[in-house]
Amino acid sequence: KNNLFQMIGKERSELVHSKFIANLIAGSYFRSGCTESTAMHFLDILLKRNKDNSSDITKMENDILTRKSVISIIEQKTEYALSKYIEDNTEKDGKDNNQVENYIKKKFEEYKDHRQFNTLVDNVKKSRIDIYIKMKVGKEAEYDKGRTVEIFIENKVGCKQNDFKFDNGTIVKQTNKYYKVCSKSEGKGNRPLQLFVYLSPVSPRELN
Repeated sequence: KNNLFQMIGKERSELVHSKFIANLIAGSYFRSGCTESTAMHFLDILLKRNKDNSSDITKMENDILTRKSVISIIEQKTEYALSKYIEDNTEKDGKDNNQVENYIKKKFEEYKDHRQFNTLVDNVKKSRIDIYIKMKVGKEAEYDKGRTVEIFIENKVGCKQNDFKFDNGTIVKQTNKYYKVCSKSEGKGNRPLQLFVYLSPVSPRELN
């Protein structure tokens, strides 16, 4: 149907869509009344779809559902480079001038014997997360207390995943690259809750 994106000739512009979605979820105009903000409703949906049924997730979901928790947005970015995410979220070793590259090599070491390994590393360094949102969730989130939640969104409008293909046919999926680099699976307790989201349009036929 006719919509704003068609009116400005941007119905297939992934960057414009991503900026719109990021601001709709976590922009300053949509944060008032944080218990009923768009960010709260979006997190509610994501937790319901989440496959992790651990007790801490269930408790958070219940607190979101009953609106006992509030949300405080820490940051919201679009086109967030993976290399910048690594810099922002790992401790800097003053002696390591190649920290980002070494970090990526470690994460993808299963491919280290392939002759295109360095090409893969360069590809990962140049990759960008479409939408990144970081927030605090809890009864006192406004005072920087509670659980840190990171949401990574891969937003597709008119194309498939930008996978990396080795010449031997091995494929490293685009979303897999993001998960390998950003996932903080080790550790318990206060580690961030990370939600990885893949968004794609629904066809008019399916919508009908």
